[in-house]
Amino acid sequence: MNAIIQMIQNLSGKDEKQLLQLKKQLGTSQDIIMSSVEVLPSFLQQIEPAKHTMGYVFLLLPMGALAKTDEVVTLFVRLSVQFLVVCNSQQIRLIPAKFRQLCDLLTTKAIKAGLALSIIKPLQSCIWKVAPGDQVTPQHACFARAVLKAKAYKYALPVLDKYVYEVNPEMTGLKGEDVRLYFYYGGMIYTGLKQFQKALEFFEMVVSAPAIVGSKIMSEAYKKYILVSLIHFGEVKSLPKYTNPTVLRLFKVIAKPYEEFSTSYETRSVKDLHSCASNHSKEFLQDGNFGLVKQAIEALNNQNIQRLTKTYLTLSFDDIASKISLDDPSQVEARVFSMIRTGKVFASINQKDGMIAFEESPDNFNSDLTLAEFEKNIKQTIALNEFVNKTDDEIALSERYIRQQLLSEKSPGGGPGRGFDAMDVSATPDAQGMGHF
Repeated sequence: MNAIIQMIQNLSGKDEKQLLQLKKQLGTSQDIIMSSVEVLPSFLQQIEPAKHTMGYVFLLLPMGALAKTDEVVTLFVRLSVQFLVVCNSQQIRLIPAKFRQLCDLLTTKAIKAGLALSIIKPLQSCIWKVAPGDQVTPQHACFARAVLKAKAYKYALPVLDKYVYEVNPEMTGLKGEDVRLYFYYGGMIYTGLKQFQKALEFFEMVVSAPAIVGSKIMSEAYKKYILVSLIHFGEVKSLPKYTNPTVLRLFKVIAKPYEEFSTSYETRSVKDLHSCASNHSKEFLQDGNFGLVKQAIEALNNQNIQRLTKTYLTLSFDDIASKISLDDPSQVEARVFSMIRTGKVFASINQKDGMIAFEESPDNFNSDLTLAEFEKNIKQTIALNEFVNKTDDEIALSERYIRQQLLSEKSPGGGPGRGFDAMDVSATPDAQGMGHF
């Protein structure tokens, strides 16, 4: 081990050739490192995480993977947190697979030890070190998972609100499941924040992603997509046309209780919806989605009131209770007041007469905030268009694409040869827990 420490100290620097040599040497020294796992903490004290980043990863990873006591796990989490903040971006980009393993292991160990909150900021800081800001990295999924487990949803917004559309597995060590998990966890975080429109966008990214076969991650995202869509829109919005129809049919079978719940929702009968929820309560509870089911039932009451505003100018509390099948008319005032406060309806309440007068929205959509959001969306669209055009040119000129085209032309019927790569397939169920609402 002393020789390995000496090698790490001598070859760590800015010279990429020396760093690649160090990477090779550390790879062949794994048996020695693994056999010295109990004394690794003392050897880690002899190197600097900022200066000897690559060597630090190779020593820290087996220490955490083979940790047998709570004390060692806590030490691993503490050392990893300190390391992520100061690690050298040049060196971690030379070992993306190892760094991915470290971040994934840290996330798992920290969550199990009840230390999820402590790793959120460090994981966020290393996201930008792994790749430029427009790329999805494996650390995105680790970060979102830690935020979700810590229930510190607002901490995720600086990352989730950053539009990412590039993937580079060679640079970052990214796998298909990392992308799906990031958007799945992100959708759950947005759901927890009641930002349902953004949650739907994230769940849609998971369900409509290119795939030959479905996965546990995708089917769970589909279930939540149905419920959140009902809460936000009052109906299940159609998925993009490019969603694999074979995979989608499979999801509809797997999510049959949710499909039935959606069908019941269309009747606009709260009583029927309660009955459907009760019939499938076992499945909803098992999936951890019963909280969303209850929110959907609550949303139907509000949506039924919103529909009344399109037909009536004034109604009494008793009339509203009767029309939306609410057993207790006294709940109407509190419900409508809450909807007025949150901007879901525009109305005035006359408590003396027990009447509600519905009004039109005062928003002309010409505020500075609306214009700023509009300008932001235009800039994002322009940037995305430029990226798509650039990517299209790069693909058309790439050796791999040209070779694939030649194979396609030679295959029977002119059809595609082997038209999918590893990033298209995600058949691996998520074993990290899907979360509950």
